[in-house]
Amino acid sequence: MKKDFWTRFYEILPGFIVWFIFIALFVLSFIKPLLVIYIIIIYDIFWFFRIIVYMQVTIIYSWSRYKKVIKVNWTKKLEKEFSEKKKDIYHAVIFTTLDTPYKIVRESLEYLYKTSYDKEKMIVVLSGEGIREKDFKEMENDLISEFSEKFLKFKTTIHYLKEDEMQGKGSNAYHAGKILQNIIDDLDIYYGNVIISNFDIDTYSHKEYFSYLTYLHLTEENPERVSYQPMAIFNNNFWKTPFLMRIVGRSTTFWLLYEFSRDAGRQKLFTFASHSMNFKALVDVGFWQKDIVTEDSRIGLQCINHYNGDYKIKAVYIPLSMDCVSDKNIFSAMKSQYKQMRRWAYGMENFPYIIKKWTKNKKMPFGIKFKYLFHQFEGGVSWATAAIVMFLFGFLPLQVINYTNVTGNIITRNAPDILKFIMNISLIGLIICSILSFLLVPKKEGGMKFFDYIFVFIQWIFLPITMIIFGCFPAMEAYTRLMFAKYLGFWSTPKNR
Repeated sequence: MKKDFWTRFYEILPGFIVWFIFIALFVLSFIKPLLVIYIIIIYDIFWFFRIIVYMQVTIIYSWSRYKKVIKVNWTKKLEKEFSEKKKDIYHAVIFTTLDTPYKIVRESLEYLYKTSYDKEKMIVVLSGEGIREKDFKEMENDLISEFSEKFLKFKTTIHYLKEDEMQGKGSNAYHAGKILQNIIDDLDIYYGNVIISNFDIDTYSHKEYFSYLTYLHLTEENPERVSYQPMAIFNNNFWKTPFLMRIVGRSTTFWLLYEFSRDAGRQKLFTFASHSMNFKALVDVGFWQKDIVTEDSRIGLQCINHYNGDYKIKAVYIPLSMDCVSDKNIFSAMKSQYKQMRRWAYGMENFPYIIKKWTKNKKMPFGIKFKYLFHQFEGGVSWATAAIVMFLFGFLPLQVINYTNVTGNIITRNAPDILKFIMNISLIGLIICSILSFLLVPKKEGGMKFFDYIFVFIQWIFLPITMIIFGCFPAMEAYTRLMFAKYLGFWSTPKNR
């Protein structure tokens, strides 16, 4: 489909800025190495305060909220405070799958069944893909036999791709959502009393998740205009995946904890991966967009636009557990991890959407528009550039100065020590991450050995490497693809254990 000038301009802009930064720093390192040294030192100091001071403080704050929330028995609290009102609240869960093994699908449904919320108030839709119809049919009857009587409704369906759709989770979720709407209509349930959760197929639900969502719903001033973003941890296969993938998974969890500090009142939080929302809002905006890669983040933006900014994305401090990326061997796993991060970084496709849709919306407050637009753009550019600028470009101009015998001032002569000092202080962040990561480690079959304890801590020294390989590089590719209109299709992360 041909796109208009401004859409292409906004698609090009993020990648252009990223490459401009790299090319400018590279060229200036040879022409004006002293200037680059000043820039890098200032940049490193900025990121020192951002990551070590601000980010670590907010992560610790969110961690304390998480520890406080999971200690509460929300099922009992719900019964005590809202024993009558909770009877009107239903939960609907959508699982979409392409080629996920039966074992993983069954385990996700089993964890859902083990949650504490009344199963007579839960509707489940499992949707396969037409291109894998045979594989889905092979496990469908067994799943129906086991789970059809465990929930109010358990429905399986197959999504067949249409001309106006992209193969992926968004189009499948759209299809499943329409099936769900028919079920809710047949049951004559008010849409505003249904909380819909769109889960990745490997999502293991925390026992109190749905009770907590119900409590939040009943205590919200306007519950029909709220999305809920749970804390994602990647523990399902923690001990069966390469350590590099564990670091990426944990880094994602800590990023979410950092984002959680940007609460709904500050209008900066995006929806991501497995998330929940009110079904009435979902119907009002026309369900998930079915022709994009990152429908998970787009749906929250759709709601914000539709309700003219009067919409919350609320942090949920009860976790959902998913898989770390894993594959046949470490090299295949690294390749899959790269592709997953490239797909997440492709969320920059929201940038043209925000500018074009929201600038036309005169009813939405400017402050909300600016915060989300800036967070999307600055966060994306930093994703692609920060680690490379800090860890690589900090040394190039120093080598040029040493080679050309350029005489500098006292700052220049001490630049290596300044940069080394900043990096050493930054180790505080790694220590905090390693401690929190250790506290999230799941039990290991056969128990943990001494080396396991040690390695959970020391593996974090590889964080700079993962930030570049699985952070900067896939983001650079994603934005470059948008620049040259080499658009990504949806790539489903293999579920191998």
